[in-house]
Amino acid sequence: KILEIMFYYLLIAGAQILICAFMESSKWRGTPGKLIMKLQISDNAGNPISFGKAFVRNIIKWLISAFTGFGNGILPLLYIIAQIIAYSYSKKFFHDQLSNTVIGERLPQTA
Repeated sequence: KILEIMFYYLLIAGAQILICAFMESSKWRGTPGKLIMKLQISDNAGNPISFGKAFVRNIIKWLISAFTGFGNGILPLLYIIAQIIAYSYSKKFFHDQLSNTVIGERLPQTA
């Protein structure tokens, strides 16, 4: 039973990673939530990111959230404190720092 649950969890997580990576590397440059909030994902120079970079970004994001969720009490609290400290210095979350991406205000499309 536990293997079946783990299989479905990993299947859903994999689908989520692929879908988010596709959307972040597409012309939309973000998921529906980012579109609603008028945000976009780009590299440090402001260019659209590739599927590979978006995939790595989402793998890192998933790994951080998965391993932080295993702790009872102190580990999630320490992660939140570390994330707040890191964000206050760089204005980037860990997965954006590690994948060299930026989430910023959506710029008007020129064409």
